[in-house]
Parts: sequence; structure tokens; C-alpha cells
Amino acid sequence: MRCNNCGYTNTPTALRCDRCNYPLGGSLNAGATPPPSSSPSADPARTMKGDLPSSDAWDRDNADPLGAGDDRRAPAQAPPPPRKAAPGKFDRTIDPSRTPVAAAAGLRLVRLPREGEEEQTIELPGESVSLERDNVDPGNMTITSKGQALLEHENGSWYITDTSALRTTYVRVAERTKLSSGDVILLGDRAFRLE
Repeated sequence: MRCNNCGYTNTPTALRCDRCNYPLGGSLNAGATPPPSSSPSADPARTMKGDLPSSDAWDRDNADPLGAGDDRRAPAQAPPPPRKAAPGKFDRTIDPSRTPVAAAAGLRLVRLPREGEEEQTIELPGESVSLERDNVDPGNMTITSKGQALLEHENGSWYITDTSALRTTYVRVAERTKLSSGDVILLGDRAFRLE
């Protein structure tokens, strides 16, 4: 009986392969225990590996199933120590149905009206939004069409970066605001740079 695992030809009464100890299906002695084998080829740690990529285990001879008498048993190694969870971490699988889903970032701008106009709300999805003439105020030639400013969502806050060539993006502060060296303050129609 040929082993489906390694291709070794066993005796018709064998329940397990004499070389790899793989159970043999359809053996004649289904209830009997196999006789102990003292041959080195019955070692279950032994693996089958061909000499050439095109060699087939089923075409090998039982006398030298591994080819050239080489012994390719894996060296005995101690099992690795079990992994321990880092302090404060859970060492279990997380149920995705119970994990809160972070809300997708998005921004809403309200275009303030001039005399005779009404407020208009602009929805801008994503975590990085380029503000330009087309998406905030089409037809307004004081806003550049190639990117006036970049808004980025990071750690729950929005940050603005002036990307215009003429540096004409300003922020009217709503509350006490930290200033950095290089910031420009617009007072009336006069700009002042902080240094």
C-alpha cells in the first residue's frame, strides 16, 4: 500500500506508513495496531525532499527514498517560549463588531455672505483637503486655482498650511491662538510678520 503523504510502498497490512507514520486509509487490518518499526525510515520527523525540482516522490525506490542516502531530518530544537502580552495590552482576539469605528474625517465650510447673498455650506470630505477657487468660491479671482491652502486632519484637529504663491491665506482667530515665528498678522489692510 502506497502512502498518500510520502509515496513510500508499505506492506498491505500496515495501518501507518513505515517511513513517515502517516495513517494509511483502506488498510486490511483496520482495527489492529501497527507493529513497531526499528528502521530509521519510520521516523515521523523525517521529511521527503527531491534532489531535483522535477523529481517525483512516487517514482522513487523504497530502498533510497530521499536520494543519495542523505539524512534530511530537522535538527532537534527547543520549542520557543510562549509570547506574553505587553503590560496593559489584551492577549486575546478583538471582536470587530464590538470595536468602535472612527468617524471619517470631513470638513464643512460656511461661505459668509456679502450684501444680498445667503450663507452657503460647502462639504469637503477626506483628511486632507486642498482649498482652491473651484471648490470654495468659483469665479472669485482673488483665490488661486492651483491651491490656496491645505487643510489636514491630524489627531482630532484640523491644521491649515498656506500653499499660495503670494502667501495670501489668513485666519481670523476665534479665540486665544498660539503664534509661531513667521506667522503673519493682518491688521486692517496691513500685514505684520512675527519674528
